[in-house]
Amino acid sequence: FHHAFEALKQVWAGHFTPERYQLYQQAGLPFSQMRMSVLVQPIRSPDYSFHIKMGKGPDPGAVTMHLDLVHGLKSSHAESHLERTLSAVVPNHDVSQLQIISYPSESIGEFGKETLLFSSDIHFDHKVVDQKKNAGGVIDSCLMDTWSPRLLNPENCPIMSEHDLCRSVLEQIALVGIEVNDALMGSIKEIEGVIELLEEGPKITLIRIRLHA
Repeated sequence: FHHAFEALKQVWAGHFTPERYQLYQQAGLPFSQMRMSVLVQPIRSPDYSFHIKMGKGPDPGAVTMHLDLVHGLKSSHAESHLERTLSAVVPNHDVSQLQIISYPSESIGEFGKETLLFSSDIHFDHKVVDQKKNAGGVIDSCLMDTWSPRLLNPENCPIMSEHDLCRSVLEQIALVGIEVNDALMGSIKEIEGVIELLEEGPKITLIRIRLHA
C-alpha cells in the first residue's frame, strides 16, 4: 500500500510544477477548478512498447500514422535511454505502404517485475490547452516499482535483428491503430501500448488512448 500511495502522490505532484502552473495560468485554468482522475493498471515487463500518433499527410485530406517501438517499457512510463526509436510511417492507413524510417540509436531497455502503472489526467478544457500546443503537458504516468535498464543485444532483441519479424509486428500494431481509430470514428490522436512476443504470436495490450479535443 505504501508504494501505491507514493506513486499516486507522484502523479498528483507532477501537475504542480512551475511549468504546469504557468501553462494553466496562460490558458485561464484556475487550480480551484482542477479535477484529476487516475487510472491504475497492472503491467508486466513487456518485450516492447509502442506509441502511435495520427497526423496529417503531405497531401490535402491525407492521413499519416507514425509508429514508435522501443524494447522494454516506453519512455513516458520509465526512464528511457533511447535517443532514437524504431520508427515507421503508414500513409493513408495503408499497411502495405508501411515504411521503416529509423532504428534505435542505443541498446538499453527498461525492464522489471510485474507492478502497477498509475496514469493521471486532469479535467481542464483540453481544447484550450491544445491551442497552446501543450496538451501533452497535462498527462503523467509512473510505475509503482522502479524498473532497471538492461543492456540489449541481437540475441535478446529479435525485432531489431530479424527484418521480417520487425515488419510483421509493426504491421500488426498499425492494424490495431486503424481498427481502434475506425471504431472511434477517426477521433484518435495517440495510442500507447505494450507487446509480448508469445509462441502463438505477438500479444498487443493497449495502455492509453488519447482523443482529439
